[in-house]
Amino acid sequence: MLSSLPSRAAVLGMLCYLASKLPKDIAVNSYNMQGNKVNLTMKCASDPENALAQVGDSARYTMENLRKNRNQDGSYYVYLVLTVND
Repeated sequence: MLSSLPSRAAVLGMLCYLASKLPKDIAVNSYNMQGNKVNLTMKCASDPENALAQVGDSARYTMENLRKNRNQDGSYYVYLVLTVND
């Protein structure tokens, strides 16, 4: 099935990778892929610093950009750009 959707296979692979690395309290709000870059917006209840350190620990993905904003309620929005290494 993935071979019939080659443009989606990279995004699905990346989402599977993130699901295995990130704790359950980090939710992916949105994502899009442009070329070999994946832009993600995530939300979590507490500071995600330790969890995000694990994301850049892959030979398949390079963390290009990471920003986080703390909300008034103490939760965080995380903006992440990953590059898929070929």
